[in-house]
Amino acid sequence: MRTLLIGFIVLVLFGSACGEPVPGPEPVAREVVMALTSKPPRSNLKPIYERLSSGTKEALTLRVEEMKRVTGNEELEAWDALGPGNLFYGDRVSKVSLLEESDTSAKVEVTMKPFVKDSSEANTEDSKSVIINLLKEDGQWRVDLPLKVPSS
Repeated sequence: MRTLLIGFIVLVLFGSACGEPVPGPEPVAREVVMALTSKPPRSNLKPIYERLSSGTKEALTLRVEEMKRVTGNEELEAWDALGPGNLFYGDRVSKVSLLEESDTSAKVEVTMKPFVKDSSEANTEDSKSVIINLLKEDGQWRVDLPLKVPSS
């Protein structure tokens, strides 16, 4: 019985230590960029909000407080203030490359394909890239968007 109990404890500890693997900086950057550049209506951005750094979340909270004050809409949430920013020139990710990574930060280059107006009219403009900074917080990679805090 004692051996069975010890075996069970070891199994539980091993199972919890081997949980889901932590995604690296490239898949996190891809997921966030794809969600932010999706064409309207955009899906719920709350899961993407959870992939953002604490500094980015703080800036979004300040933005949405300003939006609430201006619009009177008290139902707005911090993720409602998310937008494509400087990613607006593309509508899909074509390539993600890790440029540098340390224990606490990473830089990822995300290459976007330009918008295609419709199936008969392809845009010949070249792909463009943006550098995404990520921070490791609480053991997870978080996208650190360069957001400006609204002035009071």
